[in-house]
Amino acid sequence: MTTLREISESLNTPEETDFFEEMMDIDIGNYTFTDRKQYDDEGYLYLYSNKNNPNVKLLFNEERSSVILYELQDDNETVNSTVWRYDKKFTKKYNKSELKGIF
Repeated sequence: MTTLREISESLNTPEETDFFEEMMDIDIGNYTFTDRKQYDDEGYLYLYSNKNNPNVKLLFNEERSSVILYELQDDNETVNSTVWRYDKKFTKKYNKSELKGIF
């Protein structure tokens, strides 16, 4: 189990995650993240890569107060996503081509 708080501390990015205080103890899974890139020009989206598995990405969306975990499946086409927004959790499947710039 890895919490959003642990990820934020390991990335040393409090300015990017301070809006998630009510969600800091959610379980993201057993992942570590390193490489960060800003995903938009406005400064609201931050995309993190998993250093052990390039098929896993974590997106912080400050504008929508959400965290999204993307997992590219073994078929290299299907992407499972898990979204946490406040006290809610959603899951959805995408085709990789729908998520331009993520993978």
